[in-house]
Amino acid sequence: MNDEIDDEILEAELGDDALEKKMKKVESEAARILKQSSELLKALTRDSSQQEETNQVETKQEESKATAAGESIKSS
Repeated sequence: MNDEIDDEILEAELGDDALEKKMKKVESEAARILKQSSELLKALTRDSSQQEETNQVETKQEESKATAAGESIKSS
């Protein structure tokens, strides 16, 4: 009788150990994915900011060209 109880306890402990090992693996994977996602978001934000700055510079250059062309026509 005691052997059966000991076997059940041992089996439960082994199951707990296996579950704990799986949980640690899942937590590690989740942390890795979170870190990777954060890095991707930072890169995306940085790229978006750079693209916005580029668009602003191009818009200003186009406005300057249009103004210069308008002044050139007026002086003619």
